[in-house]
This record gives sequence, structure tokens and C-alpha cells, in this order.
Amino acid sequence: MNHKSRINFVPYMQREILSQINQLKSIISVFRGLGNNNDESEQDISSDAEINKWEKIIEEERNKVEQLHLTLAFVGTMKAGKSMIINSIIGSKILPSRNTPMTTLPTIITHKPGQKEPVLNLQNPLPFNKAITSIKEILKNKDKNSYQEINGYYLLTDDIKTTLFSICDISIIEQSYIGKKDIHSVLILLNDVTRICKAFELENPLKHCTKLEHFPNITIEFSYLNNRTEERGGTLSLIDSPGPNEAGQNLQEIVEKVLSDASSVVGVIDYTQLGSKAERDIQISIRSIQRLAKSRLFVLVNKFDQETNDSLNEEKTINYIHEKLFPREGIDGEVLSVQGRAYPISAKSGFFANMAKRAMINDGMLPDPSIEDWVEDFGRLAYATRAKSFLKKLDDEQHIHASDDLWEDSKMGHPMEEIITNSLKQAVPLSLGSALSKISSINSKMGSNLELIDSSIKQEISNLNESLKRLSTRLKMVEAAENELVVLKQEILSNTRKQTQSAFRQWERQARNTVEDWYKSVAKNLDKPSKNVPLFQYFGFDVLFNLLFPEKTLELVRERLSTREFTSEQEAKEFLNAIFTQLSFFIRDSLETEVSKLNTMVNEAQNKLDLFIKDKVNHIIEEEKEDLKNSFNVDIKIPQPSLTKIELSLERIERAVINPKEVDITYTYETLERKWYTLWLVDHNITKKGTKKETIYTIDPGQVRAALIDNIDNTGDIITAQVNSYIADIFQQNIDSFFSDLVKLFQDIKINIEKGKKIKQENDEIKQEIYSNIKSMQKNIVFLDKRTKDTKRGVNEYFNIY
Repeated sequence: MNHKSRINFVPYMQREILSQINQLKSIISVFRGLGNNNDESEQDISSDAEINKWEKIIEEERNKVEQLHLTLAFVGTMKAGKSMIINSIIGSKILPSRNTPMTTLPTIITHKPGQKEPVLNLQNPLPFNKAITSIKEILKNKDKNSYQEINGYYLLTDDIKTTLFSICDISIIEQSYIGKKDIHSVLILLNDVTRICKAFELENPLKHCTKLEHFPNITIEFSYLNNRTEERGGTLSLIDSPGPNEAGQNLQEIVEKVLSDASSVVGVIDYTQLGSKAERDIQISIRSIQRLAKSRLFVLVNKFDQETNDSLNEEKTINYIHEKLFPREGIDGEVLSVQGRAYPISAKSGFFANMAKRAMINDGMLPDPSIEDWVEDFGRLAYATRAKSFLKKLDDEQHIHASDDLWEDSKMGHPMEEIITNSLKQAVPLSLGSALSKISSINSKMGSNLELIDSSIKQEISNLNESLKRLSTRLKMVEAAENELVVLKQEILSNTRKQTQSAFRQWERQARNTVEDWYKSVAKNLDKPSKNVPLFQYFGFDVLFNLLFPEKTLELVRERLSTREFTSEQEAKEFLNAIFTQLSFFIRDSLETEVSKLNTMVNEAQNKLDLFIKDKVNHIIEEEKEDLKNSFNVDIKIPQPSLTKIELSLERIERAVINPKEVDITYTYETLERKWYTLWLVDHNITKKGTKKETIYTIDPGQVRAALIDNIDNTGDIITAQVNSYIADIFQQNIDSFFSDLVKLFQDIKINIEKGKKIKQENDEIKQEIYSNIKSMQKNIVFLDKRTKDTKRGVNEYFNIY
């Protein structure tokens, strides 16, 4: 296909799908009016609510098709550098940052070619202005020294208190702002007002933010995309999102929707926190996002510029992310993995690289360092000790080359190519495919409803009344079964939770005992002083302590005497690896046994549920199918738990227990020296002693023991938290959704039978008109279904989607 035909294809498909959306809207409009009159019944209201939902969905899809909008949602742990990564892509400090948590509401930043100055639009500032008015009312007649008397004041950080002090000087939040300074101010204000409202127990303005469009939207040209065109088109937006665990109750649903609808989700974690106690928080927060993002999740490991010789290198970091933090797991029949989508980067280097490049391209020179302090930071990163001399000439083209080198050092080029460029190429098929899927789904649902209405019109009123009566009885039976299941469900959940916690606590004890046995074996020959050990080694501690606590003294002596010394770090690692291999076999095998037991427990719980549903619910469903002469499926599926890959971290233990130490080494050497007894006339061979500094590497078995036990406890805590989360969330949600889906299905059937009954009671003329409309709609639905399938096949073939 030539270039011209490729360009023409996309607008053609846009027009075709928009035409199908319009056709679907026309069918929905006629469907809404079926049998409706001025006196709306409860069923009409329920039916209209469902139709309103359809119309909202297809309007959202219309916008996507018109704009071909691609969204990348960024989420991250506290201070991982999420804002800096977004700013580095833009090449401008658009998003403010500080040492305390910043993001409480999503912010959208959209690439607009040619727009050098950022513009912020806020569709509906009214809720925030009302919140500011309420805050001012609380502050009224109070001076700043008495703010601490306000209930909830102590819940605010110093940063938010600074906003509070200035809030009385604020008039209103406008709908539009231009320039970085004003945008920074309003974004900080919006985030802080939200937190102040929570502390002061005022209505949260986020309660009125129900769509992504309600949040701040900034447009600006992205430095990374400057002068780049994508053959397949598409608009790119970056979304700065709070994590699901950071979002308050009002935001939880919209944040989850943002992550679910995003073309890709980028999780940001802090390289310096890998292997630390904060790692558990990373797993809990980012792993929860993976369940929403599924195969669209990318992971950026920021601050990799802080790598040292003792920390994980690039290859080990990637493997650590793949295997430890985000192991493969199965959810809803899909195998989730970040294999090939985890990247160590330095957002700091990327940020200053693009800041400098943007300035050079837009203005032909770097800003004055005395006005823009980032210029000196760029200079230090790009030129090191020669920064001052290079920055004397701000318009030197060398700065462009330096920014390119700095961008390469940041390691952001490859992941950005993968995440942004490749995602941009998919913006069109993603947008078109999504719209076609939604059209097909709604069209199919409406077709099923029409079949039921059509069938109801053809039946006698007495038969319809009987059907409705039986349906009402079945709804009550389903409700009774659900109530009865509550007891069984709680019993299953409680027993499973107790068994898993007991199993993993038992594993922890076994693993700790194994480590203790190893440690005792290392120190067993040190119970008595060795002939080679000076006696003062035993009495170098406080004498009274030795007398009162002989066992503690012996323990301290063991640790002191059992320290191993190595002349190279490699030797120390080999020694440690031998210990680790010996211990990890038992620890890993025993833990895998416990995980296997957990799977057995889940299967037993699943069987109990299956038997209950078969006994109490299935016959209700089968009877309704028989009445309708129709087939439908409602199934309960509880996926197997997916736990962190069981593997102790040797790298973490190495960092904790291998201690480099500089020591003085004594050595002998030969030299020539003249002596007085030969009147300083003859050179004599003299042997002398000298000292030199060398690095040795020590390993204290006591530290190894502590590191292993800490590693075991951390693994046990993570798995127990995952099990509890699995039981409380996934297990229970699937049970609850089964019943809610079944009730919703029965209610929809009831609504459509009653709609058919209502139509049947109309006079012949109206009835004939409605029946004619039904037949016309059914023909249109069949035609639209074929049209949608043909279009989807064409899109898939064109974009090589199989």
C-alpha cells in the first residue's frame, strides 16, 4: 500500500465509524420510545438508565475516534520521580513537585505541535471555588497564629499550611491559565484545597469530578516529539495520576477508570528503594496497578544514576523487576508479565537534557543562570568540572550536542521509543477498535432486548403475568441464596485466611530455625578459647557484663572470632554464595510446598462454592432459560492466587553483609643503605618493614544470620499480605459479582417483558406502529452488526492485527 493510500485510509475509517455511531444512536433513540408514555413507571426509569449509559459510552467513543486520542497514565510511589519523568518528556517544568505528597487529582498534559507556551484549562472550577469559600469562612476572624485551634489543622503538612496562610488572598480559580508560573500555582492550590477539605471535614470538590475532562488539562508541545510526525496520526496525552492506594474514596473510581482506559500505564519506582524495607510498599501499590493495566504496564526504575559498585547493575535490576517485583501471573485467562518492559533510567538527566534542548530550539540560547537555576544543574551534569567555562557562552551550539549526550546517559531514549512512539503508532487502531467493539456490544445487547420484547408481544397477557410472577419468585430465591451464601462465604474466607497465615508463619519458623542451625554450626568450635586466640579477646568486654550474662558474652565472642576476611570482593561473594545455596534449597522448597497447599485450599473453597451454586442457584437459571426459550451464561470464576516468585535475594544480602575495610598491611622490602661503621662509604643490603593500604572484605556470620532472617520475614510478610488481599478482594469480588450479574440479568428480563406487556395493551394502531418499529430496528441491528464486523476486519487487516 503506498503512502498516499495509507494516509487516506484513516480519515475514511473515521468517517465510516462515526457514521455507524450515528446509526446506533438512531436505533437507541427509537428503542427508548418503545411503549413509553407520559406516566413513567419504575421499569421505564430503569430502562432509561441503561439507555443513558449506552449513550454516554458511545459519546466517549465518538470523541476517541474524532481525536484518535492516546493516553499514557503515569503512577508511582512517593518521591519516585514521576513528575520529573513527565517534565523530561515535555522538556519543561510543567508539573510542580515538593518533598511531601503532591498529586491528589489526575492532571492531563496533551501534546500540541507548535504550542511553546503551556495553557491550562479547567472545565468546571466551581466545586473548587465553593471549597475555597468554605475554607475562608472557617478562617474568618482568625489570625494566622490561631489557625492551630481549627479542627484538623494538625493533619496538614507544612507545605499545605503555607497554602492555607495565603488562601484568604485568593479570589477565584479561573477556567484558563497561561504560563508555567501561574500553572504551578493553580495546580498546587487545587491539590492542597482537596487535602484541606479532607482535614477540615468539608465537602470534597473531587466529589463533582466524575470524568477525566473535569480535571486540569494542559496543552503544550512536547520537546521529545518536536518535529516528529507519526504516519498513523493520533493525539498524545500524559496523565499524572495518584496511585489507587493514594486516591481518596471520591477519586478511587475515576483513577481506576483512567488506568483501565489508558493506552499504556507507566509505573515509576525508585531504584534506591530496591531491596529496602520500602520494597513491600512498592509491591503492594504497583502490583495492584498491574491488575488494572494488565499487559499495558511498563515499569521505569528511576534514579539509576545512583548505581554504585555494590548495587544492582542494569541487567540485574531488570531481572529483579521481572522476577521479584512483577513475576508472571495469570488473571482472567491472561498471563501478565513486564518481561521486556522494565527499564532503569535517570529522569534527572533526561529532564535537564530536554530543558536545555527546548531552550536552544525555541530561543537559540540557554537562559541566564542567575534567572533560571536549572541551567547550572544542566551544566554540572553535562560538563562536570568544566561547567563554568562552557556556560560562559549561552548560545553555543555545543549545548545541543551536550543535551543529546545527556539524554543518552539518562537511558530514557529506548523506553520512550517503546512506550510513546510505538503506542502512538497504535493510537489509531486502538481508538477505532475500541469504538467498533463498543458499537458491537451495545448493538448486540439491544438486539437481545428487542427479541424478548418481540416475543412478549406475541404472548397472551395471562402468560406474561405468569412469567413475571415466576421471575419475581426467582429473584427472591436468588436473593435468599445470596443471603444463605454469606454464612458459607464467611466460613470459607475465615478458614482459608487462618490456614494460609498459619502455614506461612510455620514456614517462617522453619526457615529461621534452618538459619539458626547453620549459624550454630559455624560457631560450634568457638565455645572455648582457641589456643591461638589471646585471652584478652574474652575479657575485652565489660567484666560485670561477662559475669552476669555469660551466654550473651559467648555470643558476642563468637561473632567477633568468626568474622571471615577476604582479599577480594569476588572471594567474599563466592563464600556467601556457597552458604546461600545450601540454605536456599530448603527455604525455597519448603515455601513452594506451602504455596501448593494454598492452591489446594483454594480449590477446596471453589468446590464448596460450586456445590452450593449447583444446589441453590443453577436450577433457577435453567428454569428461566426454559421459560424464555433462550440461552444465557452467568458463571462464577475465581482465579488461582498468584504470589511473588519465591526466591531469597542474594544481592540484597551481599549488600548488607560484605563489608569493605581499608587496613594497613605490613610487608618487607630490600634496600641499600650506608652505615656509620663503614664511614658511609659502602652500600649495605638492608631488609626493612613497610606498611601499605589495602582493602579487605569481611563477612560476619552474625550479620549473615540477621540479613537472612530479615529477608525471610520480609518474604513472609509480603506473601501473607498478598494472600489476605487475594481473599479479601479477588475471591470475594468474584462471588459478589456473580450474584449482582445474575440479579441484573433477571431485572433486565423483567423490564423487557413488562415493556412487551405494556405495548400489547396499546390500541391496535399504536401497537402496529410499534411492531413496525421493532421489525425495522431488528433489520437495522442486523445490518449494523454486519457493517461493524466488516469494518473491524478491514481495520485489523490494514494494521496487521491478528
